[in-house]
Amino acid sequence: MCKDLSCQSLSTREATRMYAMLDDQSNRSLTRSDLFDLFGVFNTEAPYSLKTCAGVVETSGRRANGFRIEPISGGNSFALPTLIECNEIPDNRAEIPTPEVAMQHPHLKSIASQIPQPDPNAHILLLLGRDMLRAHKVRRVGLTTPPSPRS
Repeated sequence: MCKDLSCQSLSTREATRMYAMLDDQSNRSLTRSDLFDLFGVFNTEAPYSLKTCAGVVETSGRRANGFRIEPISGGNSFALPTLIECNEIPDNRAEIPTPEVAMQHPHLKSIASQIPQPDPNAHILLLLGRDMLRAHKVRRVGLTTPPSPRS
């Protein structure tokens, strides 16, 4: 699932709207090159191993600290862990929730009005892994029967 967020660089105080994928199978949080380029992060690359279902790939990417995220709808902002540059983040906009899809599921109808329309100008730039557990915390459970999506 994608979350609609604002990301701010603490060094430049600039902010931009983006989407973040939540991935409890990733042990680190990743970002596309675009985020680092947008905020002027020109650190040197460091090697790392990217392990996926397809195997292990040795690659390299920039790393940076000093970013915060905040839901577009408001609420608490969170400091991000060290972000690692990786352009292999899924870019599937079908994962972005919409009010129309929520209205098709009885257990999601009550929150459909709280889901903003997808922003065509905001890109999926972050993958939040288990090093950002606060983003994965279940805040409310919508009970349903299969094959409805979980909420």
